[in-house]
Amino acid sequence: MMDGPARRVLVDELDLKRIFPAARIPGAMFAAMRPERLLVGLMMVLFLVAVGRGWDGLGTPHIEVSSINGAEVLGDFDYTQQMVMDGLGQISQGVLAFDTAQILDGVKRIFIQLPSSLWNHSRSFLVMYGLVLIFVLGIVGGGVARLEAERFGVEREVKLADSMRWAFQRWKRLTGVILLPPILILSLLVIPWFMGVLTYFPVLDVLISLVWGIALVFAFVAALLMAAWCVSIPILIPAAACETGDPGETIVRSAGLVWRRPFSLLLYLVVAIISGVLGWLIVSGLVVFTLDSARYAGALCGSDFMAHVPGTQWPSLADVPLQRSSDELGMTENTSLGILNLWRTFVLAIGYGWLFSFFITAGTRVYLLQRSAVEGISEDDLGSPGPVG
Repeated sequence: MMDGPARRVLVDELDLKRIFPAARIPGAMFAAMRPERLLVGLMMVLFLVAVGRGWDGLGTPHIEVSSINGAEVLGDFDYTQQMVMDGLGQISQGVLAFDTAQILDGVKRIFIQLPSSLWNHSRSFLVMYGLVLIFVLGIVGGGVARLEAERFGVEREVKLADSMRWAFQRWKRLTGVILLPPILILSLLVIPWFMGVLTYFPVLDVLISLVWGIALVFAFVAALLMAAWCVSIPILIPAAACETGDPGETIVRSAGLVWRRPFSLLLYLVVAIISGVLGWLIVSGLVVFTLDSARYAGALCGSDFMAHVPGTQWPSLADVPLQRSSDELGMTENTSLGILNLWRTFVLAIGYGWLFSFFITAGTRVYLLQRSAVEGISEDDLGSPGPVG
């Protein structure tokens, strides 16, 4: 070997996953397709659909929306489902067209317009169903996150039953990381609310106006907590599944990881979003082909009621509006149509189950990579005890 300028270094192999850690995130797209994760996602979606349908069945539709057939009145869950489907469709199409405005419109529809509309029309549904959603996401999502963390970090396969049992035993921590920030934010806003109540009394209204800066201080702290919560949401459940601290410690640590290396996290999230959209286009395409090819083939020589089964839009998986009413069908045909729609719901739930599985799987990879980038902690340091001790 020669010294000096003529010295050469031979490189046998480049580990791109170490040089560019974000390259490890797209693998979540296929990891989310593992049968046990699809099963968990399927069961979770079917449970949430059953709860939502039950809520709508106990009440009367009261949210008016415009559709291709004119004004339509929907129940709380049906409206929520339609808004989520439309938002997903906008995000997917925006990524394909490189249209940032359309992507932001889809995000706005799901995370801003939907909660605001439900708050105005059905606060009880927003609170009750939101709590159910939080507990399901926290527990089931925590189980899937730990499952992925064991495989991604330790390269150890864990049984689904062990991971779910582990998550149920730690349900307070897994759900607390999602519930605690909103509770703290609402607690801080109690002061401005109470000061607002006092303005109904003469003289006190003037005093409250003079010291309104106190309310602004509490509101500003609430805004900071809201910002920290929003930017940390993608990694909160994985953080709770990979660490041993209480919810407060986990939230502070997650916010610290965001604050110290924001552009690193942004890169990981962008890669995760692009991977998720590409995966969703594939999964939703398979779902649409499965449903519509079976529907067309069955209607080719089948009974007329087959034509009443809704089509499916790609990639949003929303219903294609029917041009005929099911009132003209007989009793057995209506029964058969209802059963076919149940099968259709089952297939759609598989697609949305993959979406949930990907969200948690990719979030786990993002958290472990971000923690490694900021704190230098290896991906195999997952706290103890885990599902296998």
